[in-house]
Amino acid sequence: MGYKVHTLEINNRGEYCNKKFEDYLQAKGVKYELTVQYTPKQNAVSQRDNCTIMEAVK
Repeated sequence: MGYKVHTLEINNRGEYCNKKFEDYLQAKGVKYELTVQYTPKQNAVSQRDNCTIMEAVK
């Protein structure tokens, strides 16, 4: 495919907030940004994608 992730928004709830994951992202050259906990409005794109996936599952 040839696509590369440049930036990753993380919801700051703890699932992906650890040193090992941060080191992995840094090694791959991926910039990450933390959003405020429990504020899905800050992460609208991923929330929309998540809703789409869940609808497909249903």
